[in-house]
Amino acid sequence: MVVTWPTSTGAWQRLGEPRRIDPDTIFDYMDGAGELYLAYRFDHLEIAEYSTAGEDPILAEVYLMSSGDDAYGLVSQDWGGEPVALGDGGCRGLYGAGLLRAWCGTRFVRVLATRETTASRAATLRLAETLLAGQRPVPPPALVAALPSTLAGCAQRPGSTVFLRSDLVLNSVYYLSGDNILSLGPSTEAVVASYAPPAPAGAPTVLLLAISYPDGQAAEKALARFVAAYLPEQVGKARPASGILTAKVEDGWLAATRAGRLAVLAFRCPGADLARQAVTEALQTLDTLEAPHA
Repeated sequence: MVVTWPTSTGAWQRLGEPRRIDPDTIFDYMDGAGELYLAYRFDHLEIAEYSTAGEDPILAEVYLMSSGDDAYGLVSQDWGGEPVALGDGGCRGLYGAGLLRAWCGTRFVRVLATRETTASRAATLRLAETLLAGQRPVPPPALVAALPSTLAGCAQRPGSTVFLRSDLVLNSVYYLSGDNILSLGPSTEAVVASYAPPAPAGAPTVLLLAISYPDGQAAEKALARFVAAYLPEQVGKARPASGILTAKVEDGWLAATRAGRLAVLAFRCPGADLARQAVTEALQTLDTLEAPHA
């Protein structure tokens, strides 16, 4: 996990030695935002600042994560920006308005030029290439790769896929509860994606949530906890023969079901039939996945 920190990038010179931030000190560095990184099995962070005359500084952060999946999860929070290639190792990033975010191997790199210029852009990209040296691209998490491109006649929206492990991140995408009612945590993997219906224009998107638990028992308990907290009127009722629970809630119909260690839920559906179809089709693709990987 050794990071190579150059003494300069373009005309910018590094100010002192890089700082190391550990999980128990991350809130001293970034207050409440530290929860996001801890939610993705954060190991530690290294930071350094670069300065030059006549230009604003460049701040670089290298987040060293427990797995490539966790690094991917951080990037998946926001897919906005111009795709850029970083060196010849196959690493890529997203750049916009002086900010570069990149995921490669087990590292998430964030480089920010306070004021964007032609020179700062070149220095930012060059610095990111160095900080990712020795890293190689890894595929997206298996749960992400297995998502269907269409669901119940709806097409997956580009840039809508978020990989997560915690209720904190889930609530930032789609708020469910102040409590962790789906028992998310470091041992779980989850993905959220939006699917847009073909017509009419402006119709609400269907939201798919798929969660992989350590085993079937954990998935069953989590789904029961969800029902008790989110759909208390369903508690005690017999499960439908299909195994798919449907209910009308404030923003449309939802459906929830489980197969083995996988729980699949669909939200914001315009009808019960589409909600059932969505989770059924999702399971046909997702239930062939192997056990979660590190």
